[in-house]
Amino acid sequence: MGASSSEIVRVETKAEVIASDHSSWNFPISLIYDPTDPYAVQLVISPVVESKLNAISCRFARELLAESLMGPTGVGDIKIQPWSGPHGNFLVINLAATAGFTRVQLTRSIVDRFIRRAYLNVPKGHEREAIDIDHEVEATIRRIISEQTES
Repeated sequence: MGASSSEIVRVETKAEVIASDHSSWNFPISLIYDPTDPYAVQLVISPVVESKLNAISCRFARELLAESLMGPTGVGDIKIQPWSGPHGNFLVINLAATAGFTRVQLTRSIVDRFIRRAYLNVPKGHEREAIDIDHEVEATIRRIISEQTES
């Protein structure tokens, strides 16, 4: 099975990020969908230097983000819920960690466009076809050999 010829989908935006101490900032946010990892999306928060937060990057199921457009989703460390306020419609992503939580408020229409583009690249139900098994096996073997030679 060959690799997908689809391209990486990347959306750059700003979002309100709220830390566990309830301080908040507007930070650059990236949503990334890489068809070589077709079941996942990546959220990257790139804080500015003046903030107390470090850069945060997390991967979670593409389906989780898609389902959040219709209603609350998630269990455990990542929960997403739609929210409407006086300034528009948003998705609130709650990221739990041992040190507290981070809440990210993204504009719903931006997430909707991102998910649509991701599904255009790799349609739902066709994720397995996008995985290059040979490449994954070779990469795993190289990593194991590298770890053994470092020991």
